[in-house]
Amino acid sequence: MLLTPHKIVIISEFNPVKIPAGEPLNYYDLAYKKSPENVLVASSGWEQGGWTAIGNHRVVLIDRAKLEIESFEI
Repeated sequence: MLLTPHKIVIISEFNPVKIPAGEPLNYYDLAYKKSPENVLVASSGWEQGGWTAIGNHRVVLIDRAKLEIESFEI
């Protein structure tokens, strides 16, 4: 994740083969949840509803002022 004055940049890029032994398949997964006041981004490890998965090989850009979200493949 990178923070600039105008954007938050989230990059999801991992090799599934590198998941440590004994860890779940969603070990490297990221997700976001948008509300009228903010956008939250989190990693795996806590299952809750209302989150949008960020797939592997994807970039998500969040406009910090407008809370607009763009997503595209790397």
